[in-house]
Amino acid sequence: MTIGRSLPESTVGGSPRFLAMDATRGLALLGIFFVNAAFMGMPLMESVNNAVPSSEGPISVAVWAFTTTFCTGKFFPLFSLLFGMGLAMMFLSAQRNGRNFAAAYARRLAGLATLGFLHVALLWYGDILLVYAIIGIAMFLMVSLSPRLLAWSALALYLLTIAISLPVGLLMQMGGGTAEPVKIDTDAPLFLQWIEVLSSPLSMADPRLSELEVAILGTGPFWQAALVRVVQYMLTAPFIVLAMAPLILACFCVGTAMVKAKIGAVDTEAQREATARWTGRFIAAGAFVGLPMSIASVSIQASAWPSVAPGIAEAASFALASAGGPLMSLMYLSLVIRLCQRVGNASSPAAIVIDAFARLGRIGLTGYLASTLCMSVFMAHWGLGMFGQTTWAERFVLVLLIFGGLLAFAGIWTRVFAVGPLEAVLRSVTYLRWPWSAAMPSSPSDSSPPPPSV
Repeated sequence: MTIGRSLPESTVGGSPRFLAMDATRGLALLGIFFVNAAFMGMPLMESVNNAVPSSEGPISVAVWAFTTTFCTGKFFPLFSLLFGMGLAMMFLSAQRNGRNFAAAYARRLAGLATLGFLHVALLWYGDILLVYAIIGIAMFLMVSLSPRLLAWSALALYLLTIAISLPVGLLMQMGGGTAEPVKIDTDAPLFLQWIEVLSSPLSMADPRLSELEVAILGTGPFWQAALVRVVQYMLTAPFIVLAMAPLILACFCVGTAMVKAKIGAVDTEAQREATARWTGRFIAAGAFVGLPMSIASVSIQASAWPSVAPGIAEAASFALASAGGPLMSLMYLSLVIRLCQRVGNASSPAAIVIDAFARLGRIGLTGYLASTLCMSVFMAHWGLGMFGQTTWAERFVLVLLIFGGLLAFAGIWTRVFAVGPLEAVLRSVTYLRWPWSAAMPSSPSDSSPPPPSV
């Protein structure tokens, strides 16, 4: 698959390596959507606390347990792995063709940062694109390293993540103590009331903060909702820097190393053996280390420990999740790689599912932002205004309905166009040319690297 060409009639006929990247990206969109739906539909502090929703009934508790065990902290590392793989392909392609990688990469990061800022201001504070653009600057200095040095760098960053996860978890639980709620001017605009509560001694521990957030995001007006989102992004930035940045950079390194070491490639017997060996190790690490850590983390949250040792219990749970999540991300990627290598008949049920996810993954940037837009139709004041009024079970259903619509859209779009609409804009900024083409490839065996996608 080359730049400027659309997917073949069935993506299963293409390179298993690139098919796996696209299919994994499609899976990651679903997984991260399950996680993000809570933040899109609930006040910030309720989402951060992530308490068991016992009052919502057993179905919501089951959805919470599934999301927290298998999705939370697993899919942003998976996206980061894919970003690193795309970065390596962009770097190697520039080397082969004698292009200026630094200039193209700088333009790409600037494009991502712009889209990320617009995402925050217009739709949702939980954007990842701006974070990738900032952390991606560090990867410019590391992309030329050997696979071995990238792997060691990733290990050091992963261990750093584990080391700081417990104190970061404790910081996340710090509240306003026993301070009394301050009086606020109830005649002022809701945003100014929200700022008054936020800047009070109780700050985020004041329940009025969530009440005002629901009122602003659920009823508007737009300028107040936009300001709340921007302030919330600034509030979460220290957490991102401390807890997420080292892990994201580690995953960038692993993804880049995997492409440079040709893990996932099947062109030669040596590549097939290396892919089988490493994916087997990743699956074992995820299944026998990462998953038990995730289960232990969820068990702590669901136990009586948080009420007995508040703060410490939540911090321990966060530390276990931080350590186990990346291992499960590697497991998910490895399982998809192996599945894509084994799919033969393009009309088999497995191949049809892989094809659908790969088509959405191929337009992953468009799919990521479209998922936020669609959920905002339900949650935002300019839509149905359901923010703060839905249960875990209801949001789960909304995610499945929206994701089904995105799969259908991607299936139609990629049979006509080479790239998604937002991918076209980002790549035109990156390469200073419009990458649009409606031409189908002459052969489904065309396996040259696709351009990197978010």
